[in-house]
Amino acid sequence: MLKQQHQLFVGLLVACDAGVIVLASFAAWYVRWTVFFERHPWWPRSWEEYPKDTLLVYTVPVVLLALRSFGLYRPRRDRSLVNELQQILKATAAGLAGLLAILYLFDSRISALSEIVGFRVGDHVFRIKEGRLQLFVLAIVLPVLLAAHRTLFRAALRSLRRRGWNLRHVAIIGVGRLGQIVARTLERNSWTGLKVSYFIAHQDRARLSECIGKPVLGGLADLERLIEEEKPDAVYVA
Repeated sequence: MLKQQHQLFVGLLVACDAGVIVLASFAAWYVRWTVFFERHPWWPRSWEEYPKDTLLVYTVPVVLLALRSFGLYRPRRDRSLVNELQQILKATAAGLAGLLAILYLFDSRISALSEIVGFRVGDHVFRIKEGRLQLFVLAIVLPVLLAAHRTLFRAALRSLRRRGWNLRHVAIIGVGRLGQIVARTLERNSWTGLKVSYFIAHQDRARLSECIGKPVLGGLADLERLIEEEKPDAVYVA
């Protein structure tokens, strides 16, 4: 059950990341064709131009693979947001490097666009190759959008957990000092979504019925039965 829930969660996260990559790719393409130069028609001559000119056929699989390679689809309940944002920056840098390599090897249309065009900002005129402009904008927009998306995603999950949703219920084996420390640590870090449901005594038979406000359902002699009946998402041995 836990594995199925994790797979569903990862699938949702991949779909959201793919949507953000598509948005960033279209934003970079929009800047290239319309904002500065206003020289090309908005409507494409054929349906194939959108995925080719926006680089979607490359950016989506390459960047998703980079995100996976940097562990951004592993469980991160016990990781900080700063750590996740750092990994996003590394993954997007690696993904863009891979994108440049693919464009060079396959001689993509965007890399073949070597025409130098200019745009005016105040009294200054800047000149840049069209293809480089699109890649430059993509390098800025992509990590910003991914970081914003993951931040909002985390905020939404925390909001759900405060309401009692998206929680993982855990059992702790051990009612001594170490077990109590583990329970209090999990309670203080509620953002992880891990909730202590009950204790199992570290003796064969439980001598207590309650430990720091949580029920003690049995001892080690009852371990197999309790795990089978209660089906916790995780068990901490303390």
